[in-house]
Amino acid sequence: MDYFYFFLYRGMEALKPDGQLCMITTNYFSTADGAKLLRQYFKENTHWSSIVNFNDCSLFKDALGQHNVIFVLSHLGKNLPSQLCYPSGKEVSLNRLYEALICEKENSQWDYEHIPRERLFDRQGMLKILPSQAHQGLLEKLQTEEGGQRPTLGQHFHVQQGIVSGFDRDFKADKGVFVLTNKEAEGRGDLKHFLKPFYKNSQVRKYKVLKPTQYQILYVSETIDDQLDASKALFSHLTPYYERLASRREVVKKIRPWYALQWPREAWRFTGPLIATPQRAYVNVFAYEEDQLFGSADLYYISDRLGDPWRRERTLWTMAYLNSPVVYYWLALMGKRKGSMLELYATPLKTIPILLFDPENPQHIQLVLRIQSMLSALDKGVAYEVIAEAHLKAIHQVYYELLGLSNEDVVGIEDYYQSMGAGEIESNYWYTK
Repeated sequence: MDYFYFFLYRGMEALKPDGQLCMITTNYFSTADGAKLLRQYFKENTHWSSIVNFNDCSLFKDALGQHNVIFVLSHLGKNLPSQLCYPSGKEVSLNRLYEALICEKENSQWDYEHIPRERLFDRQGMLKILPSQAHQGLLEKLQTEEGGQRPTLGQHFHVQQGIVSGFDRDFKADKGVFVLTNKEAEGRGDLKHFLKPFYKNSQVRKYKVLKPTQYQILYVSETIDDQLDASKALFSHLTPYYERLASRREVVKKIRPWYALQWPREAWRFTGPLIATPQRAYVNVFAYEEDQLFGSADLYYISDRLGDPWRRERTLWTMAYLNSPVVYYWLALMGKRKGSMLELYATPLKTIPILLFDPENPQHIQLVLRIQSMLSALDKGVAYEVIAEAHLKAIHQVYYELLGLSNEDVVGIEDYYQSMGAGEIESNYWYTK
């Protein structure tokens, strides 16, 4: 948790019964896992009369990249709505904000809406400080289906962070410890037993992963046979760093041996078919991988829980769905964000409502075949614009129909996608041969 959380608790403790507490902080606590108890306290004890979420608007020249919020709290009383004010674009005037809030003048730079108390916190306890009232009906439709709640990604797939080594490289000596460059690895045939290709999050693009990689990782997870020549070579390589490696928390607690990765995760999670996503991106970016994909903690892995003969098709189907405008719409409004960036961490990923693949449904089978054709076209270097026209529209349309969306719903989702700038930058995240 952040230290400023204590000031919020203390401020409410010091507040008189009819008093108001006004604070300006970063807005990350509204969805951060570390603020879960703070949000629960707010939900049970406070009324939020006003919220100004600045989102991408920079308030402090010396704190670039910081995203701020101003909010006014009082003790819990009448069941009144909260007023949320937010910028219409990135270039805004604070004087115009004053007009919107104090003088109640409508202007083109700032918008506001009133959020009923029961909707200020979502089902996961996240504080909703993003404009969503106009989208409430459509969001409800995305998470419900005939008979109840639509299944979520976390209910049917494993979602897990990548590898934490505890010491990737010795940057002072420009030398690999657990993470070696390909050039360093070429001269270490004695370590070949442990080396795996290692991918960065920038290599994960929409639908596919950029290859080859420039790095290798020494994948050492558990106790090894110290009599093997490979193990002797490993000890020789790591011994100069023993003091730092032995001081890692997991080693001190005897969870990991000193020569192992800090958090190697389960090796099968890195073996395809699987889906990988970077932990942050301006659009929803999910790549399909058929083989092995070892990556760092800035990647998240999604793998099928059901080890059945249709695992490959199920993974392809879900990967394409996760790349659709529907999922961007959901994540931007209901997930975690840092400014305009989506935070593709385990918690928001697990709560995404999904469509399940049905191997007995011919329409589902046909869509998977189209997805495979699109991936083949990507491998052949076909341009993004050509693929978008030939495949993406048809793929997205199937998902829209299965979700039961009306033409008005689809227009709303795609207009939102464009208005947030996702359409302009989508090609930056596209896989290119």
